[in-house]
Amino acid sequence: MLRRLGVRNVYADHVQRRAVALVSGRHLTWYGPSLVDAPAVVTAALAAAR
Repeated sequence: MLRRLGVRNVYADHVQRRAVALVSGRHLTWYGPSLVDAPAVVTAALAAAR
């Protein structure tokens, strides 16, 4: 999103750059029904960010 707005990430090519994945807070709280889907959703988001 930021790149589309013209924002340049000065660390984009840094060797220690970490993957960033945006996931629903519902899946990060691991509470109730979201517990069933959370592992798959978080794993998929991290895989896509790599």
